[in-house]
Amino acid sequence: MRCTKCGLENPDNNVYCANCGAPLPKEQNGTDLFTGSQAQQSETQIQPPYYTQAPWQSAQPSVPESYKPITPLGYVGYSLLFSIPLVGIILLFVFSFGGTANINLKNFSRGMLISVAIGIVLVILFSLIFGTAFTQYYDQYGIIGIF
Repeated sequence: MRCTKCGLENPDNNVYCANCGAPLPKEQNGTDLFTGSQAQQSETQIQPPYYTQAPWQSAQPSVPESYKPITPLGYVGYSLLFSIPLVGIILLFVFSFGGTANINLKNFSRGMLISVAIGIVLVILFSLIFGTAFTQYYDQYGIIGIF
């Protein structure tokens, strides 16, 4: 019996597909050899698997398009793109608030946006703290330190 989801040919007595675990159609083309009637599926036949694919197969499970992972080179590329001074900030806002359907890219750009905001706040704080100290030093000693 062919699975309607993945197309794997399964034995006729299987209730679930051995590849993807999807329920197989209840109709069977074969008949019982002794009675001539349709073969009945019993409750004691193969139980649903606890995994979504057969362990001996190396196929990757299907992931919805909105949850596709970002590749390592994708992270590097997006980091370089977001580091461009004005364009990067604009793209951070675009990707963070609706420029993409990919949840992983959206979360990565939101994290980068939060990091940029924290960095800006820290630069402002250090400028205020050390800027006043520097102006007091400059006013007292001059630019070279002896005038």
